[in-house]
Amino acid sequence: MTLINLDSDTQQELMCINTDHYENNSNIYTYEIANLTLVEKDTRAIKRSIFGIAIDETTSSNQGYFVAVQVGQAYYSEEDTDYHIEKHDVNSNVIWRSPSLIGEPSEQGLKARYSTAKGLQLMLSTNKAMYLIH
Repeated sequence: MTLINLDSDTQQELMCINTDHYENNSNIYTYEIANLTLVEKDTRAIKRSIFGIAIDETTSSNQGYFVAVQVGQAYYSEEDTDYHIEKHDVNSNVIWRSPSLIGEPSEQGLKARYSTAKGLQLMLSTNKAMYLIH
């Protein structure tokens, strides 16, 4: 669960992710916050397990986001499974995917920060490695 601004107004939306690691599916729910009430705005289904999410704060509106994902079915064989970082746009389209990661991403192990001096920085932990991306 995180706050994100997926549209052009100044109000942030609440983004929630429900992941079924066994079936390798995730649903991304987006809610508007209006008068202390949540109003469902959008639901997206993707055929990958999401382990973590980080908001791309290089803009304050129409924000994209990064996710650490599993591609493939881990219960068949580790050889059939890859893990990646993906960059999604406001419509949940994948616009960038990293090479395969070393190890399985930690739950909520993906972090992002932005500063004008250093730009966008990503940090990701897996069960076998630590990534710092500038």
